[in-house]
Amino acid sequence: IPEESSLDMSFQVVDEIVNQVILGLTDISTKSGILTVDFNNLSSMLKGSGFAVIGMGTGSEESAAEDAAYAALSSPLLNAPLDKARGVIVNIVGGKELSPDKIKQVEMVVRANVDSDTEVLFGAQLNESLPDSTVSVTIIATRFEVKSE
Repeated sequence: IPEESSLDMSFQVVDEIVNQVILGLTDISTKSGILTVDFNNLSSMLKGSGFAVIGMGTGSEESAAEDAAYAALSSPLLNAPLDKARGVIVNIVGGKELSPDKIKQVEMVVRANVDSDTEVLFGAQLNESLPDSTVSVTIIATRFEVKSE
C-alpha cells in the first residue's frame, strides 16, 4: 500500500487481499476439480507447521499459466523464501482452455523454485465464469526451515 494512500483506501486494499485469501482457501478446500486438494490435505499440510504464507497470481492469453505462476511467486504476501518451505500447496483455476499442458507449466515453474525435498500438492479446477484463456494460481507455503543459532 503506497504511503500516500488514505486510511479508507488502505482498508479497501486490505479488504480485497483478505477477500482473495479467503476465496483462495475456500476454492482449495471445498471445490472438487480435475486434481483435488481437499480439506484433509490442507489441514495435514498446515497442522503444526508454524507459519504459512500465501501468494496469488493471474495470467491470460498464451502464457497464462506461466504468468500466473510467476505472479503468485512474486506476490507481496508470499514474503518468505519458497526454497526454505518444506510444504507447498498449489491450486490452479482456469477457464475452458485449462489444459494438462498449462497445469504442467505451473508445476514446472513452482518446482523450479522449491527444494527438491519439498512436499508439493497440486490441485486444478475449471471455473467456467473465468474468461477462457485465464489461469489463476494460489500458492500456500509452510513448514519453513528454521535455523537454530
